[in-house]
Amino acid sequence: MDLILDIAILLLAAKVGGELTEYAGYPSIIGELAGGIIVGTSVLGLIGDTSALERFADIGILLLMFLAGAETNLQELTKSAGSSVAVAISGVVFPFMLGYLAAVAFGYGASEGMFLGAALTATSVSITVRALFDIEKLNTSKGMTILGAAIIDDVIGVIIFTLVVGLAVQGELSALRIIEVIGVIIAFFLLSHFVVRRAMRRLFKYSRMLRTEEGTETFVIVFVLLFALVAEEAYIAGITGSFLAGIMLAQTHDRNTIIEKTKTVGYAFFIPLFFAFVGSRVDIWQILDVGAISVVVIVFAIVGKMGGSAIACKAIGMKIRDGLEIGIGMTPRMEVAIVIANAALTEGVFAVPLYTSVVMMSFATTLITPPLLKKFFT
Repeated sequence: MDLILDIAILLLAAKVGGELTEYAGYPSIIGELAGGIIVGTSVLGLIGDTSALERFADIGILLLMFLAGAETNLQELTKSAGSSVAVAISGVVFPFMLGYLAAVAFGYGASEGMFLGAALTATSVSITVRALFDIEKLNTSKGMTILGAAIIDDVIGVIIFTLVVGLAVQGELSALRIIEVIGVIIAFFLLSHFVVRRAMRRLFKYSRMLRTEEGTETFVIVFVLLFALVAEEAYIAGITGSFLAGIMLAQTHDRNTIIEKTKTVGYAFFIPLFFAFVGSRVDIWQILDVGAISVVVIVFAIVGKMGGSAIACKAIGMKIRDGLEIGIGMTPRMEVAIVIANAALTEGVFAVPLYTSVVMMSFATTLITPPLLKKFFT
């Protein structure tokens, strides 16, 4: 019953917070995160054990990314491929360098610097996608650039993480391991395009013959969840897998029906639950215990993405303002950064202050992105 109560509290906090921020003219995601903060660790402490709750919340982010894929303008995404590559590369190089320098400046060694740099490279595009959905800017050239760059970021991030683990933990670089990771990632994308996409279309025809109520929508959700799992096995984030699933299912005749029904399931329950859950885990008082390095990591995380994006966009002939706006969208970090920090802590590379700094950076960049997009994204 504790789990049921936790879900009820988070959903209520998310919807009340979302309604208040919508009334104030801001995206509802801000209120959902704030509602979670209020009922969570930082203020009221109403949420108990989060292990089971986290699994429910994870479904929300998968459905959100599926909807992003289903509503993506493929022509616009293809058109933005060049700028996405430039932003992704620049948005990885600069944060990595700044993270390394921050660790060294505070007296840490090269191993800590590499892990901190790796943690700063990964973009958590789910926050940006939800914010762009709310302000109806997802299917713009800049919105597509952010999406494309985030997917490329995901691939580069896996490779960097593999390199860092090899150098910092094992003391050697395994070329065979890098080739294996890259090969599996390439195979995943090729199979998705040439095999899964065609097989899914045929299976979808049979799903329409199901007599059970909402059988087709059940098929959609099962496909999204399984494809996300397969993506994770292929060293790619589950959210990238669900995004690709959305692109594939959007090419069927029932696209509009699928989107509307998935929105009903997602926005009524799973999606606001995810963002309220993220907020509930924030401990805003931890930053006082960590001190200056936490502030520096947060600032470098923001400057690295925004500066990197601005430089990349300027280099390919875009306006610097466009680059800064794209950089705002690339700013949030969450699950990948925390996974990298946790690996460093487990391996004995990170001390607790560095780990806490990465966690605080993840939550800080997550919280500031929606209002910045609302204010500056044109």
